[in-house]
Amino acid sequence: MRIIPRTTKVKIQFFRNVSNLDIIIAFAFLGLIVLLLLSNLGIARFILAAVVLVLAVGVFLPFEGDRFYLFLAHSVKYVFAVKKYSKNNSKSQTNIDSFMPFKDIQDTFIVYKDYFGGVLQVDLGDCGLFGVAGVGKVQNAALFAVVHAAEFLAAAD
Repeated sequence: MRIIPRTTKVKIQFFRNVSNLDIIIAFAFLGLIVLLLLSNLGIARFILAAVVLVLAVGVFLPFEGDRFYLFLAHSVKYVFAVKKYSKNNSKSQTNIDSFMPFKDIQDTFIVYKDYFGGVLQVDLGDCGLFGVAGVGKVQNAALFAVVHAAEFLAAAD
């Protein structure tokens, strides 16, 4: 038995890479093709059914890592998404304060709603040499320096 964490979304599939949404869309196209074939449009019904069949096959082709119908859905969602935000706007959807965690940046401090923050830059060491015999002391010294710097900053509060 496999144990799956609660936060993991398990995608239900009928076969490999065939999801529920694929089956629903395929049945919708199949129903449209059957309705076209049962209509009284004459020879045009066969032409329209063939066009819908080609469209149905094209919708399921992979495009940029996803199915083409998902690409179309994301494109439509992008077209109608809000792209302009302002600081002083009454709508919560376009107000920049509703999703920006900080209020301002002053000199070297980041001003949040209830506290100040900052960024600590730690220069990188050559990690490739840390695995060599005898260099472990250098690695431990570098790590202890970072730990002591963090403790010093925490004690300053």
